[in-house]
Amino acid sequence: MKIYTRHPRFEELSALRHIWETVFGSGADTFFYHYFDPEFCIVESLGDESVVTAENAPLAAGYLIPAGKLKIGSKSISCAMVFAVATLPEHRGKGYGKDVMRELVRTAREKGYPAVVLCPADDGLFQYYTENSDFKEFFYVSERKLKKPDTSTSSPQTKLTEITPDEYHELRKAFLVSTPHIDPEPDAFNYQELMCREYGGGLFKAESSGDISCAVVEQQPDGTIWIKELLSASKHEDGIIQAVMELFPSEEYIIRTPVDKGDSSTTKRFGMLSLTDEYTSFFPAHGVAPWYGLAFD
Repeated sequence: MKIYTRHPRFEELSALRHIWETVFGSGADTFFYHYFDPEFCIVESLGDESVVTAENAPLAAGYLIPAGKLKIGSKSISCAMVFAVATLPEHRGKGYGKDVMRELVRTAREKGYPAVVLCPADDGLFQYYTENSDFKEFFYVSERKLKKPDTSTSSPQTKLTEITPDEYHELRKAFLVSTPHIDPEPDAFNYQELMCREYGGGLFKAESSGDISCAVVEQQPDGTIWIKELLSASKHEDGIIQAVMELFPSEEYIIRTPVDKGDSSTTKRFGMLSLTDEYTSFFPAHGVAPWYGLAFD
């Protein structure tokens, strides 16, 4: 049968959910309610593209999310995020994911996004995308893992307050004003909050000695607590982390912060960037960006 790369139809939503749940497990309800649009989705299927049958149900799928602006100082360009590219296990190794990725980028260009970003699911995929697309490494983060703290540790001098998506967005913009980063559309923060609430967590303001910081806290299904974005002066990080640990007890914590140039031991590559030709000279002088944005992983 012929392979087709195409936009899905609304009546294929159950097949798309099947791919999502098979590959990623949870999160389908939140994503499809909040972001699903057939024009921002690409699927790979067999058979006649003009009809919907069990035989030509999608075998692979991927999505575009309007990601906001890719910013360096006062310069910014519209950006889309490639998200949740997945192939059913029994159909892997045939290039379907690569086809979906290529069509997602083409779709983004058609819809007016000169920048497209993605966050590979694991480190090994950086090489795959480098070889099979025009995506280049661009975004790095500092990431560290911590175990359950000693309960005898003194209480932190940090106050955590849960805030609204709009309030978080404003704090984040102020903190990252001089940092190359992605400034997401406001709706992205609503989606992030829903993801945090699915298992536990939220968007927080942290007050330490009069200074204001912000953090995205998300509990995973296995109980691990991710501080998926901690934007703070380095002198306050430990206090904020301790405050999160007291509010969300767990056996393991993962903390992401912008890259600290003084400590390369926790630095990891995190995201990739594809630009249209007219923007390829937009960023080279800046090297890699020390922060990505909301990745929704």
